[in-house]
Amino acid sequence: MRRTARAWQYARTLRAALFLLASSGVALAAPEPARFATWPDDTALSLAPRRLVLGVLSESAWAPSPQLELRMHPLLFWVLPHIEAKWRWLDAGPWQLSSSHRVSYPTPFLALVSREGSGGLLPPTTDVPHAVLLASDAVGSFEWNAGQWVTLRAGAAVALVGPGDDTMLDFPILYQRFAALYAPLVPRASLAANGTLVGRVAYALEFRHFWLPLDHLPLYWASEYSAEAFIQIGENHRLGAAGRLSVARLPVGERTHFLPHLDYQLAF
Repeated sequence: MRRTARAWQYARTLRAALFLLASSGVALAAPEPARFATWPDDTALSLAPRRLVLGVLSESAWAPSPQLELRMHPLLFWVLPHIEAKWRWLDAGPWQLSSSHRVSYPTPFLALVSREGSGGLLPPTTDVPHAVLLASDAVGSFEWNAGQWVTLRAGAAVALVGPGDDTMLDFPILYQRFAALYAPLVPRASLAANGTLVGRVAYALEFRHFWLPLDHLPLYWASEYSAEAFIQIGENHRLGAAGRLSVARLPVGERTHFLPHLDYQLAF
């Protein structure tokens, strides 16, 4: 019975994944954008063609074409293989529209945290399944003032999971990002604002909400609030400081977690 239930869940997840990818569409021919982002951000803008930005703690980004931007984290990639692609569909002055698509293979990371002691988030005897996480978002941005953007993002994540034990991570911030491994679908939406404060100083603010349909009812959720400040040094260097607050209602109760970090970015 358990295998049958797991097979049905896998089939439903597969159908959801195919629908999610199909609804995102295949990149069709579109006019070449006239405006580009100087640094990777959460807006619908993409980087200028052939621009490469390397981040120490943030994701690195490269634009192989005017419409396409690719992202990955050089350090995390070795324990959590992943890649994200942003495709720009519309460049209409202050209005920008893109779609973002991410695929990751979380099995090595789950195996790494299946241990006792520090860093252990799962029992050491966990039979970690092979899994693929798929996520797609629609991203719309509006420039309400010169260099000031507001962005709305909406999408969902699904997972293809093979046989093995449940891998529920009871840890804030990580929980919602891996919830699709044990939920049929994880919708999410965010509202962000970013721009230049003065000179070479910039900011980014974001509110992000995850819906976690783990047990049908009650509906669990997670909300995140983040703030970042950047200072550009010269043309190709940027320093950043950020903080992210996560407030979540999970099956284990309500959890609050704050994560600060510093970052350095180098552009080519």
